[in-house]
Amino acid sequence: MDIAWGHVLRDAVIVFVISFIGGFIAGFVGAMAGNPILTGTLLDILNPLFVLAAFVYVSRHAPAERWKHLILVAIGAWLISLVQIPFGFISAGGWTISLIPILVLMAIGGWLGTLSSQHPTPTS
Repeated sequence: MDIAWGHVLRDAVIVFVISFIGGFIAGFVGAMAGNPILTGTLLDILNPLFVLAAFVYVSRHAPAERWKHLILVAIGAWLISLVQIPFGFISAGGWTISLIPILVLMAIGGWLGTLSSQHPTPTS
């Protein structure tokens, strides 16, 4: 299969931006409440939900080789998230380990997207 790198990059950016929006909302609400504990709790809840929703969306519109595409998108989104380190949003160690939850959310989102996909995965 030829890899549509433009689609991979587009979808990786979609996942990153939606994750960023979730983090922004959590940070904004926590800051408005003046409660750092609330901010952390909202980040722990909202960010995975936003990333999961992004992977469901990407999965529903993925090409025929959905899982290969999703893995490349997950790695791409993870690499794009490197930009967060210089701004202090995440440490280098936190960024490194963040690949694990990204892959887990990709798997769950991919599965949910497959259930309702416009392009069902062919059976062997």
